[in-house]
Amino acid sequence: MDIKDNYSKYLIIIFSLIVIYLVFLLIKPFIAALLWATLLTYIFYPIYKFINKPIKNSNVSAVITIILIIIIIIIPVIFVANTLIKESVNFYNYIKEINIEQITAPLQLSLDKVNLETSISKFIESTSTKLIFNMSNFLFSIPNKILEFIILVFTMFYLFRDGPILVNNIKGEIPLKEEDKNKLFKDFNKIGRAVVYGFLFGALAQGITGAIGFLVFGVTNPLLWGAVMAILSLIPILGPFLVWVPAALILIINGNVISGIGLLIYGILIISTIDNVIRHKFITKNSDVHPILILLGVISGIKVFGLIGIVLGPLILALFTMIFKFYREARD
Repeated sequence: MDIKDNYSKYLIIIFSLIVIYLVFLLIKPFIAALLWATLLTYIFYPIYKFINKPIKNSNVSAVITIILIIIIIIIPVIFVANTLIKESVNFYNYIKEINIEQITAPLQLSLDKVNLETSISKFIESTSTKLIFNMSNFLFSIPNKILEFIILVFTMFYLFRDGPILVNNIKGEIPLKEEDKNKLFKDFNKIGRAVVYGFLFGALAQGITGAIGFLVFGVTNPLLWGAVMAILSLIPILGPFLVWVPAALILIINGNVISGIGLLIYGILIISTIDNVIRHKFITKNSDVHPILILLGVISGIKVFGLIGIVLGPLILALFTMIFKFYREARD
């Protein structure tokens, strides 16, 4: 009888693992959309609660919140992407018409002109090819992006509406005392909001200061490039300098030396530092997370989860330290 029971138990475990694996295969193509839906729901849930107070209808409140998300985030992202495609085409046409001899002429003092011209030509050709390749990939991926968007919207709707039920179900399965579970979830919420809002407000600050700098120093499309800098500020190592440094150099090459140097100084002193101040204020002071964990979390998060790993990576490491600290306190 015992052997038969053990056999049945192992059979159920194997069957369950197979089903879990098959479920993973089914949702694997849309994991990114599900993660983005979860993150956006988490960010905008306070707004959903605020809307739901007077309305007292979870379905209507969820729809209104999703419309706000589309207006605040998704439409601007589409606009920026569309404008970047146009700018990429203009940039491609611009670099194809560059007179390399005009660039190399002032540098003939000690440089090999032929090799320099060859290097610049190769760089221009390589850049042009990459631009065309990336644009083609983006256009071909549009149908899949539309499907991901639909999944994103429906997932957010049900997370807004049924999120508390899901959280309570998870909470009920944790084998801890009620007060310990409440403390665990309270700390989770505190660290989560510190990491998420720290990154978002830091990126927003860099985008705004970058746009102001471009406006002051006469760079075209300051709002567009401010949005691009806000996105790049979320990515370590890269960052907004990939925008403002070339912009400053282009100003100098075009004869606007004072504006170019001014933008370089402004970028070093303001754009490159403001996000660190804001993130330090939000993250390290509100969650006691060491900056090295944030940097490691962003880098590894991008590698594992893609773009959403910018926030998800640091959040996971921060939560790991929180859980470790929690169990150490419980043990003592």
